[in-house]
Amino acid sequence: GRFKPMLTTRLLPLADWPRLTGTELESVWPILDPARAQIVVVEDGDQIVACWALIDVAHVEGLWIAPAHRKRGRVLAHLIRAARAAAQARGIRAVGTTACSAEVRGLLDHYGAVRVPGDSYVFPVELEA
Repeated sequence: GRFKPMLTTRLLPLADWPRLTGTELESVWPILDPARAQIVVVEDGDQIVACWALIDVAHVEGLWIAPAHRKRGRVLAHLIRAARAAAQARGIRAVGTTACSAEVRGLLDHYGAVRVPGDSYVFPVELEA
């Protein structure tokens, strides 16, 4: 008969995160905070055949600057410095955000944000009854 793989699922221990080389998480796991992330894997024997990271992500939203202060002075620089300090005080190493205009994309690029490929979704996690 056909060989059936022995699939197991588990949370990957931190010591095994380097095994994610060759997966979509290869460039992500080194920047994750182990206190705020778990990596779920499916293994076939000792080989990882699927993975997904569950990450607590702080999200910044609602950027607004009064029209009279846009592109003038250092209002945005002050805002970003204060937001970074607030995040660091909470032990947060990175935050997520979205850009819905070329102007905001340019600002994010200028301040060193890393573009995440793909479309944003909200994935429900309620278990079926």
